[in-house]
Formats: sequence, structure tokens, C-alpha cells
Amino acid sequence: MVDKQLKAALFDLDGTLVDSEPNYHQADTLFLANHGITLSPECWLGIPGMGSATFIQLMMDEYGLRGQLPELLAEKNRIYLEIGSKHTAAFPEMLLFLQACREAGLRTAIASGSSPQIIRDTLQWAGIAADSFELLLSAEEVAAGKPAPDVFLEAAARLGCAPEHCLVLEDSRAGVLAAAAAGMDCVAIPGLPLTGEDPVYSKARFLYPQSMPGFSCADLLQRLKSTGLWPVG
Repeated sequence: MVDKQLKAALFDLDGTLVDSEPNYHQADTLFLANHGITLSPECWLGIPGMGSATFIQLMMDEYGLRGQLPELLAEKNRIYLEIGSKHTAAFPEMLLFLQACREAGLRTAIASGSSPQIIRDTLQWAGIAADSFELLLSAEEVAAGKPAPDVFLEAAARLGCAPEHCLVLEDSRAGVLAAAAAGMDCVAIPGLPLTGEDPVYSKARFLYPQSMPGFSCADLLQRLKSTGLWPVG
């Protein structure tokens, strides 16, 4: 049975389209240090992809972070803006895939856990034109961040595409879980190479276990075409 062809590509931003996850880790570490909180390496494993508001709420609920969510979110964003403005670059192979999507007539969107301002600023820092995407959507604009599917479902709805016609590109476990919950095929490029079978990343239809060094636009296009997902003509 031939799969239905894709109509939209939904790109995560940090760690997928741009190499910014180290910036977030540094900024989040500084933010928490300002409030007397230090996380163990094990605790950090589930943080990437979570989204800023969800991260802060977790810190309030489980680690004793005190304050009001809007003010804490603004503080966290200020720290990230200072770091990210100096150290953000795009992943070249992912830019090639974005270009291929546009040339094939796919609808394109950013669906990110970052704030709307940081999405726009990050694209500018990385030299990516915001109008490369029809939609820039933050998880702060929906009820729940990743791993909930809300940001992907909302992006699909705004683009007028059914979930089964959307392809998600993600680096984080939270993002892969969100894509699976949304009923969307997912391309997963983990932030670090996998050392064995991973029950979360195995939910992605297309997995690059060697991380970004193992990903190429040409290979992904070949895999999409071989499954009948890539638009013809």
C-alpha cells in the first residue's frame, strides 16, 4: 500500500534547524544558578525540546523555583538572548532539505518550544529568512508544550493540512513523542549519537542515530521517495 504524500514539513528549531542546544544548556544553567538550583546530568537528559514555559513550570513544581511564570520566562529569555546572539549557526544539510521542501511545494512551518521573539531572533542570527516558512509557531501559543502534540497539531491546522500529511523534523525525545502523539511521521536526528536501541527515538519513522553528522538531505529525500511520501511532479 502506497503512503499518502506529504503536504507539509514542520521543523523544530533548536538542535534541528540550528545548532543552538548548547546555548540553551548554558543559558538554563545560568538561569537556575541565579535561583540557587543545580541539576544533575541525569535530570538534564529530559530537558531538550521541552519548551521554556514547560521547563520553568517543572522547575517550580519539582525543584523549588520561586516566582511568577511570566517574570521567570522573561528572565530566562534575556539570558538566552545574550548567549544565542553570539553563537548560533544553521545546519547546512537541514537548510538544503528546507529548500527541497519549498521547491517541491510543501507547506513549511517552524513548530518550536522557544518563545516567539526567540524564534525570530534565532532565525536572524543563523541567517535564515523568516519568510522561508509560512508559519512560525511557538509552544507558548498552545495549551501544552512538547511532548504534548499541541504545537504540531496547531501548526497543521493553521496550514490547512491533515496530520497524516505532515512530516516532523526533530532532535529531542520530547519532540519525537509529540510527533507520535500527533499522528505524524517523524525524522529524528538525536542531539548526541545513540549508543543502542532507544524506545523513544524508535517511534520515529526515519532515524539518524549518528546525530547530525550522519544526516544528509540527499539520503532523506531518497528514503522519502522510496516510501512514496515525497510529492511527485
